[in-house]
Amino acid sequence: MSALAFSSEPTLADILRDLWRANLYLAAGGVFGFLCAFLFLLMAVPQYRASMLVAPTTRSGTPDISALFPNNASFAMEYVMQSFGPGDSSDFMRFEAILREPSVAEKLLSDEKVAVGMRSAKRLIFSQARPPATAAEMALWLQRNLVIEPVSQTRLKRVSLRHPDPDFTVYMLDRIYEAADGLMRKELAEKTERRIGYLHDTIDKTMHPEHRRVLTQLLMDQEQIGMVLAVGEPFAAQMAEPPAASAEPVWPHRMIVLPIFVLAGMFAGYFAYMLRGVHPAP
Repeated sequence: MSALAFSSEPTLADILRDLWRANLYLAAGGVFGFLCAFLFLLMAVPQYRASMLVAPTTRSGTPDISALFPNNASFAMEYVMQSFGPGDSSDFMRFEAILREPSVAEKLLSDEKVAVGMRSAKRLIFSQARPPATAAEMALWLQRNLVIEPVSQTRLKRVSLRHPDPDFTVYMLDRIYEAADGLMRKELAEKTERRIGYLHDTIDKTMHPEHRRVLTQLLMDQEQIGMVLAVGEPFAAQMAEPPAASAEPVWPHRMIVLPIFVLAGMFAGYFAYMLRGVHPAP
């Protein structure tokens, strides 16, 4: 008699008795699940996890940039000072947001070492890893594999990535950081260069002394911004902890895979026993 044959609400004793009657099915299902787990572990490609800690840029360990500016620094200069200091996190928020976007992905596509490493980014030995051919495909891969998570209640962010090659994983995180921070730095540098060119042309065409004085002050501000950007310090984010790979693979977890497969096999065995009770032999 199976569990489906109970005429009333089954008790715990009835369930245990039914499980005992299905012991051969449960054992066969457990063995089948163990074999499936063993086969899966043989086919799985071990994955290493690398992570780095990033934080908003500060002046810790670097010269005090405010010493380069006049006491009556304009709004533009105050913005740059805040961007290089802990007072404003808007640049850091943008840095975090673009790590997995096409703008950064396009930078990664130009790196031959990244292309080589992407060819081995697979989970199973028989699967085919096709390197992303476009920025959209690379961005999609980053969105699926790059993990960004907060560190407790701090402003730090942990950025992590999994890959079969631990050395490549470290290199990839470093390139992602450089691409995102460098992209934002280059964007501001180009804007600053265009403003300097515009102010030079405008000053040459302006004859009014007061207007020339204001324009000259704006030009000095923009030149000082260009000087700060040329220093080479981190712009939006700095590494609180450089990328480092795990000493051992983090996937697959044998202690998790084996019990799951065995339990699934036993459930399948008990399900087969129940079907036998529903359709008894004539």
